[in-house]
Amino acid sequence: MDMMTGDGLWSLWWVWLALALGLGILEILAPGFILLGFAIGAAVVGALLALGGPLGAYLGGSFTLTLVVFAVFSLIGWIGLRRTMGVRKGQVKTWIGISTKTDSSRWCQSFGSSASTARAASAGS
Repeated sequence: MDMMTGDGLWSLWWVWLALALGLGILEILAPGFILLGFAIGAAVVGALLALGGPLGAYLGGSFTLTLVVFAVFSLIGWIGLRRTMGVRKGQVKTWIGISTKTDSSRWCQSFGSSASTARAASAGS
């Protein structure tokens, strides 16, 4: 099978749906919604190829178009996930497992700064 013609693995609907399932399973191990956006894109491409018709035939015949459709729907899926399940209002962002609002004095002490400087900085925020 030649990958640059219409009979490549990338033109088979079940390959895209298997990729979507695999990425969805891997998302469980990854933080955030990074792989789930790609899984949504792969599922849409798989569904378009499975439905067939002129769009499915054109999509299955063009590797470049298939990748563009995958990228566009992956981005749309990621943006949709970010808007619906992303960072909530008032949520505190954490780095290195510590909260920026409550643990700043402990963080500064571990890097040699004085606790009073950290308390003054956190009191001002």
